[in-house]
Amino acid sequence: MRQPATLSFAAALLVPAIAGAQVPQQSGFVDKAKHAYEVLFTKPVRVSLEPIAPTSGVVGGIGWQPKPWRTPSVFTIPTARASVSQNKYWAIDGSVAFQGVGLHEWRFEPYGRARSMKRLNYFGIGNDSLEENRSDFAMLDRRAGATGYYRPVGWLAIGGRGEGFWPRTDSGENPDFPSIEVRFGPGQRPGFAENTNYLYAGGFVNINYPYVRSERPRRGGDYMASVAAFRDVSGTHHSFTRVEIEGLERFTVAGRDRALTIHGRLSSTTSGSGDAVPLYLMDTLGGADNLRGFKETIIGGDEATSTLRSFESFRFRDLATALMQIDFRQRVWSQVWISVFADGGVVAPGVRRLSFDDLHRGIGVGLSVYRTNALAIRAEFSLWGGEGHPHYMTTGRGINF
Repeated sequence: MRQPATLSFAAALLVPAIAGAQVPQQSGFVDKAKHAYEVLFTKPVRVSLEPIAPTSGVVGGIGWQPKPWRTPSVFTIPTARASVSQNKYWAIDGSVAFQGVGLHEWRFEPYGRARSMKRLNYFGIGNDSLEENRSDFAMLDRRAGATGYYRPVGWLAIGGRGEGFWPRTDSGENPDFPSIEVRFGPGQRPGFAENTNYLYAGGFVNINYPYVRSERPRRGGDYMASVAAFRDVSGTHHSFTRVEIEGLERFTVAGRDRALTIHGRLSSTTSGSGDAVPLYLMDTLGGADNLRGFKETIIGGDEATSTLRSFESFRFRDLATALMQIDFRQRVWSQVWISVFADGGVVAPGVRRLSFDDLHRGIGVGLSVYRTNALAIRAEFSLWGGEGHPHYMTTGRGINF
């Protein structure tokens, strides 16, 4: 999410680094910082900085995650969260995960979520959409379902998700840009303001080597293929199917203090005759994240789910997208790293019409703080390419849950 640097986020950036720093003699300040971090982010009732959605602005909330309780072979892990943001977004969600931790690990997690997003960017559809046509819309995202996976071997996970999904869209509330219906005609905003309800079913295969439970290894690969069907049960003719293929490779470079990540992703969405994919469910490129389901995320590059970081959130959208990323990071102190990134991406009405000649590019730098081997928070700044010099602040697994 693009936003100015704030004191709350600056504190969140510094505290994990101080808490994880290795210093010979801890000062009173370090002790206090560690205590503050433990109170804010590790207690059963804790502060939640997890983003509601891109463009939500600074987020503050309360989360609840007690220590999991265990029967002889199963962990039970409940979580709940309620958050609001400076742009009047709000989110409420909860889940109960059941996880087997034996030789063949498995997880089953029923969940529910509702979130209201008031200022989602819309520039039109297609790779040639114009920045000057920026508008916005509001969306109420409500869903309930269950997700899970099974590992027949450590490096292979087979899983799926099923849910009911009841989205609603309306006029945007950004005072700096017109609402979508002011800027675009009915043919350019498919599905907008239509009361469409969905039944969703999807499955995936994930290969992740070497497999390390609860953290991402410093080297190796992570590959995923998924297929999902969105079935319109409201008669508004918006059923479609999406196929995604994604992968990354991680390398250490001349020691453990330097890391290189190469990441790529391809997405294709198709609909039957007489059906159209709603604009708010088209895949997007641009910014620090996109609109995904509850705990449904792309693998991402270098512990982040950013796409084209030299462009605004949701800058490009269409039925097919391709993304390529390279990230190189260098440790500068304990859990603090600096990075250089390069992104390239393109969208089109279909996979066969994706062209590298139309690639959108950008280069930038980042500052990241990790908690052990999990990203806590990251700031990224575009330096070249794209449109202007957007900057993003995102949180990761190190403080999210």
